[in-house]
Amino acid sequence: DREAIDNYFVTQQWKFLLIGEKGTSMFFHKDGTAASSWQAQILGRKRWTLCPNSESRYLDVELDTYNPDYARFPNFALARCGQVTAEPGDLLYYPAYMWHHIYNLETPTI
Repeated sequence: DREAIDNYFVTQQWKFLLIGEKGTSMFFHKDGTAASSWQAQILGRKRWTLCPNSESRYLDVELDTYNPDYARFPNFALARCGQVTAEPGDLLYYPAYMWHHIYNLETPTI
């Protein structure tokens, strides 16, 4: 409806329920909206790679942060990124434009 569409453009917030299976992932990327994100892990475990926007010069959407091809992406070794595993009950926050890559460790992950 029109009110909801107008509200999206005002708040620029996304609301998702993401359900995954073991061994699946979302490609490495940063969101195009100027909105930070809260990720609540309800069930299963999920591995996250997080890289600040300031590291963009070393990053590429085709990069697999869980099995990096340093021959193709040698600058990734210079990026200041981190990895964390979200467990059920964890709440993960990352600011706007933060690069992120997820890998589902169990079935299901919610």
